[in-house]
Amino acid sequence: MRKFLRLSKSDQRLLIAALWELLFVRLALSLGRVQIADGWRQSRPNSEQSRDRIAWAVTTASRIVPRATCLTQAVAAKRLLERHGYDCALQFGVVKESAHELRAHAWLESDGRIILGQKSSGEFTPLR
Repeated sequence: MRKFLRLSKSDQRLLIAALWELLFVRLALSLGRVQIADGWRQSRPNSEQSRDRIAWAVTTASRIVPRATCLTQAVAAKRLLERHGYDCALQFGVVKESAHELRAHAWLESDGRIILGQKSSGEFTPLR
């Protein structure tokens, strides 16, 4: 709590927004009903919050949300980024673990770079 109180008011608001978004997405995923883009978007990016700061808030808040998987984080971050006017793409990839097992991963890209959920050095083959 002390760390939270030492943050700027802007970061506190962003962290709370990220926590609520993660909780919403986690619940929606558990019910099988998630909307990746909510349709409410600013026409241009909000200069108050950068893409990196939004990704930081989602990653930080995910530490206290049970089962906040890479998919939960990527969808929550996408919704927040789009709400702040940023374009981003939700990416999915797989890697073959054994003859009968695949492992999946989700990450978020914006302006040609990964901003949330490292792709593990190319380990995952992106799904198109």
